Amino acid sequence: MLDYKKNFRAQVAPSQRQLIAIGMVAVQWSQFEGLITLIGQTLLADDQEGLLRFNSDRSVKGRIETCEKLAETHIREPFRAQFLSIFRTGKDLQFQRDRIIHNQWSGPAGAEAVGVFNWVPPHQPFDWKLDFGGIMGVAHKIDDLQMRLFSLFMATSPEPGSFVSFSQAIIAMKK
Repeated sequence: MLDYKKNFRAQVAPSQRQLIAIGMVAVQWSQFEGLITLIGQTLLADDQEGLLRFNSDRSVKGRIETCEKLAETHIREPFRAQFLSIFRTGKDLQFQRDRIIHNQWSGPAGAEAVGVFNWVPPHQPFDWKLDFGGIMGVAHKIDDLQMRLFSLFMATSPEPGSFVSFSQAIIAMKK
């Protein structure tokens, strides 16, 4: 495996394998954020003021919370309960993703980083030991969350296995 870290002057603690896993967390989460945006924009298509507010909210937490509220009022059962479960899981995974992406990695030189730390007040330092498998576990949880959304979308298909766009699926789930 090529050592891409050697091309940078500022050395980072995560190993090559950990960097690959961190990248998978970032890419999987980015795709999930895109689905959240699609859900919100589709449910707000007839509410230009609400759509403008949603699109101006750069916080994924805020967008998920908006989608939760929209699901409560716009989505029929049994889809509503499934959406709400997905959104709750997404908020829990965001916490794990944020720790991986936004905190400081440290460890001995030449070895896998031993964890992420947050030394910035008012937070107490935390230590979360994540090796390659642990980080990939978070990436797989995010992937599973996306697959739950895809399955939910496909459940609206008029014929099993036939194509349905995500926007069409969301519209089909509306009350």
